[in-house]
Amino acid sequence: MTPEEALLFLPLEDQELDVVYEDRLFDMKQFFLRQVPFSRLYASKVEKMKRLQEAYLALGGKDFTDEGMEAGVKFQKASTLLEGAKAYQANLSFLKAEVMRTSSFPELTKVSERLLKNMRHYAEAFEWQDAETEAVRVSQAPDEMELLAELSRLDNQGIQHPAQLAELNPDNCVRKEANRLSLWLKMEMDERAI
Repeated sequence: MTPEEALLFLPLEDQELDVVYEDRLFDMKQFFLRQVPFSRLYASKVEKMKRLQEAYLALGGKDFTDEGMEAGVKFQKASTLLEGAKAYQANLSFLKAEVMRTSSFPELTKVSERLLKNMRHYAEAFEWQDAETEAVRVSQAPDEMELLAELSRLDNQGIQHPAQLAELNPDNCVRKEANRLSLWLKMEMDERAI
């Protein structure tokens, strides 16, 4: 990338290169903190981050060393709905903190991949063959505390697996979350098939 092309991605406009870079990085961090992970959407943001990093280097920016942000997240198959939700929330909290700690686009790219993997593990724990996916908004996650409280209550009653969700009222937050996550998983699978 030439310096002239790089200025299209990182217009300096009387600002220092590092300030513009940090502004763009902050914007990307905000996106990853707010957005429900989707492969296609994340892939487009990762591509944009690669171009921004390339532009930064073309304009004389320093190359960042890889901090190796891998520890702290465990991706294991959950044996119950409650276990899956708790693992997801613990990983999500850690990964959001990692997003905030990143200091470069390559680091943020690695964390975004792990955010997507965390969502996939969560959705697989809730995958329900009888999911009702009409009028479901995949981007609208439930209240975390309400969901965990209901999952704990259901777990104590022995309702621990997606196949048992048909017993619940259609308005139950756990059943709604299983519908949402099943639709998310279906959308991701359809995306991979393209």
